[in-house]
Amino acid sequence: MYQVNIILLLTFMVAFILESIDEEPIRVVEVVPHTHTLGAYCLANNIYFEARDQSVVGQYAVALVTINRVKDKRFPDNVCDVVYQRRQFSWTNSMKNDVPEDKKAFDVAMRIAHTVLNYPVVDLTQGALYYHNTSVKPYWSIDYTWVDQIEDHIFYRRD
Repeated sequence: MYQVNIILLLTFMVAFILESIDEEPIRVVEVVPHTHTLGAYCLANNIYFEARDQSVVGQYAVALVTINRVKDKRFPDNVCDVVYQRRQFSWTNSMKNDVPEDKKAFDVAMRIAHTVLNYPVVDLTQGALYYHNTSVKPYWSIDYTWVDQIEDHIFYRRD
């Protein structure tokens, strides 16, 4: 069942991205606090800065953790507050530069964000609320249930 879901997900995601790759990139025309547009922009930033070097599947998994947190009562109830919650995502801790430089990679991240926010999607992270890069072993990882490794990230959930 899990394998079938991944195949369906991959087919959908690749078709969506390839279908729209020749179109104009999705642009955020106006950013208004607490609107869907702002949520998509925050989610795309998180995807971009956490996983832009990974495939669509790896980026999609990072997006799902963000959405899973929004749906969990232990976290803020909107995407931007989850993304910018103190000490949750490594890129928001340093905030050296939060402007995406690779426009093509950001466009892919924006398309993934749009898809995750607007369409029913399969949660290949199985409800994961946490992840970390495979190059580190954070102290908190022993407190949660290991779900899966997807490319360079290991995903966990709280049971």
